[in-house]
Amino acid sequence: MASFDSDGAGCYVLEAGSYGISIRSDSHTVIAEQTYEVPETVVYDETNKRSTDEKAAVTPLADSEGNVEYLSRADGFANYETATAAPFDYNLSDEYREARSR
Repeated sequence: MASFDSDGAGCYVLEAGSYGISIRSDSHTVIAEQTYEVPETVVYDETNKRSTDEKAAVTPLADSEGNVEYLSRADGFANYETATAAPFDYNLSDEYREARSR
């Protein structure tokens, strides 16, 4: 149930909350259903890898990403033009330069 958070933690994150899990015969017919409670957010990074991972799945080069806009399904892909446009800036971020100078 965890999802990869590339815009924040840079690893898989399972957010706290209630999750409905169901078995269905098709997409509309529920055979059995149960709610699973996650009491607190779990971050799966190098110090806490998922049990199914040989190595923690992380974004090691996140600081080299640059100015990127990801395509979003929101509002019928309303940001399509900007997300698929050529880069407007080929400069590396100050954070990247600083990290590489250490």
